[in-house]
Formats: sequence, structure tokens, C-alpha cells
Amino acid sequence: GQIDPEEADVDSDGYRVCEGDCDDEDATVRPGRTEICDGGKDTDCDGIAQDYLDEDEDGWSLCASDCDDSDPNAHPTREEVCDGIDNDCNDNVDDIDRDGDGRGACPGAGDCDDTDPSAYGQVVDVFATEEGDGSTDLPFTDILDAINAVDDICRTVVIRRGSYEVSRTWSDGYLRIEGAGTYPDEVLISSPTGSGYRIFTVRDGSILELSNLLLRQAQVDGDGSALHVTDSDLVLEDVVLFNNSVSGRGGAIYAEDSAVSLNRVQLTGNQSGSSGGAMALVGSDLSSQDVTWEGNTGESGGALWVNGGAVAGTGGLWSDNVAALYGGAMDLERADSLSLEGATLTLNSAGSAGGAVWAADLDGAAQSRIRRSVFQDNAAASD
Repeated sequence: GQIDPEEADVDSDGYRVCEGDCDDEDATVRPGRTEICDGGKDTDCDGIAQDYLDEDEDGWSLCASDCDDSDPNAHPTREEVCDGIDNDCNDNVDDIDRDGDGRGACPGAGDCDDTDPSAYGQVVDVFATEEGDGSTDLPFTDILDAINAVDDICRTVVIRRGSYEVSRTWSDGYLRIEGAGTYPDEVLISSPTGSGYRIFTVRDGSILELSNLLLRQAQVDGDGSALHVTDSDLVLEDVVLFNNSVSGRGGAIYAEDSAVSLNRVQLTGNQSGSSGGAMALVGSDLSSQDVTWEGNTGESGGALWVNGGAVAGTGGLWSDNVAALYGGAMDLERADSLSLEGATLTLNSAGSAGGAVWAADLDGAAQSRIRRSVFQDNAAASD
């Protein structure tokens, strides 16, 4: 009728003595508890009473207000820096606003110059309880309001996690839009419900930079569903374009007389009723690095269609793209030059010629190069 003392759980904290409870008469002491300042108790039963120790040797112990005694970069007199840590132990992470303009200086907080209170980005948060002024604490809820409010210096819009709808024409110089999530798919942007709305149209010598975003499910009768660029520059970094479609050219992107730069971009599942399942270029140059073109479909150029302009790519994957006619991965209807290095083109197919690439008219053939690239398991019905 007796319980062995080793089997007991006198303090009812869920741990018996034989399971490592070092004080079975104190329910606040047991294995797995977070060590707290509690008068010298070994709160987590690891054999060490941490209260007045300084394990990270930063001069501060747990009971002397060190909020993380395992990290020497966190203690009450430490200056806050952009590192994802509460450096100064004020219960806020990366809260730097030296010029007092309401925008933080760390990436994703919106301030491009934290020494100038008149230079700041606009912050957007669809989950904000009320429409604000674009500051860190009072963000806008609508992307259009943020774009309309950009100043002449910073010209940056920072979008927090969530799903957004937007359709906007930009023709006023430089604009940067960046997602504040850890990954692109944490900030989702689509056109308004229904067909006919393009996400962004860029023209008149402007520059649009997009970073860390996912653009999806835009449907347009015409060219370029997600992005339509004319006589301008388009720069994409860590952007995903998914499941966009058009009746014309460029399932996701159409560029004419422009320059397009892609870095770590994914173009997946886009569709064109004409040329360029993912992208169509007319008199435009393309520079790409580590870009994935996968599962796009078009009449010619399952992923990419080019009519004038130079194409240069480093690294990247072209896979499972389908063209009804020419160029399963890309159709160079007319191109100034082609440069590919370290690319992989696999499992692309064409209903006529060029399972991977169809080069009908390559003006700069002598300057074109394909180096250290893999062509594997591509298929064409004829040539």
C-alpha cells in the first residue's frame, strides 16, 4: 500500500522523482521548465541554478535583466541592430527608428534612409485594424494607397504577410515593392476578381523593382497578365509568378522595348494563348540568374518567346514546358544573341520543332554561346 519515494509526484507537476524532478515538493521546479529568476532555484532541474550566473559572459545575468543569457548579443545595454534578436532587451526586435519618422530601418520595415525623416517607405498590412498613414505602427491596408503616398526620395512600398489584390499602371519613374515575409509565398498578390485586370503595367521610361513576392492567377485578354512593360525597366528578385494566363503573348510577363532582369525568380504554370507561355519579349533584353521556368505552356515558346533583343542566362532550370508549335522551352523568333551558361533544359516538348530551343533567326549567332549546360529528354514532333 506504499508508493516508492522514487515513484512519487508529491507536488503534482507531472514529473516523478525517478523522471528527474529535483524538488518534488515544489511544482514550479521540474525538467523542461524555462529557467527564471526565482531566488536561486534550479527551475529546470539541470543541476544549475542560473539566477546569478552569466553563461554568455556579457556582464549580465538572468536576474540582472538579461533577456537571453545564452546570447552575448542580447543584454540591456546592447545597441539594437538588424539581426532578428531583441538586442537591448526591451521586448521588441529590430526596433530601430533613429530619425523618428515612424518607419524602421531594418529590412522589411520600410525606411531607406534612417537619417532623414523626410525619406521613408510606405508600409502595407492587410490585417491592420484601421487605415493608417503608412508608418510601421499605422500601416496602410491597401497597396494602391501606399503607392500613391511614396515620397520623392525613398519610393519604396513594403508589404507585410497576407493576400492582396491590385491593378495599377506605373509611369512615374522608379518604384520598389518588396514583401516583408521570410519567403515569397507569404505575400500573395493577384489582380482583382474576374478577368481583364493586369497586376502591374509599367511604361514611359519607368523602373519597377519587385522583391520577395508571389504574383498569381491574373487573367487578361491581351498580352502580359501579371506584368506588362513598355519602354521601361523591370527588375525581379526572389519573385514567384504562378498560374497566370493570357489570350495573347506572355502568360505572366510581356516586355516591349524594355530591359528585364530576373534573379532567383520562379515562373511556374503560366499559360499563353499565343507566344511565350511565361514571358514574351519584343525588342527587349533579358538578363537572368538562377531562374526556374517550369510547367508553362504556349503556342510557340512554351516558357519564353523572343522577337528582338538579347537573351542572357546563368544557371537556372527549364523543365516540363510545352509549346504547341516551336520551342518547348524557348522560341527565338528573332533574337540579337543567346547566352546560356550552367543551365538545365529537360522534359520540354514542342508539337513541331525544337523540343528545347527553336532559333529561327539569331542575328548574333557568332556572339552566341551555350556553355556547361544540360539538354536531356526534350522532344519535338519534327526537327
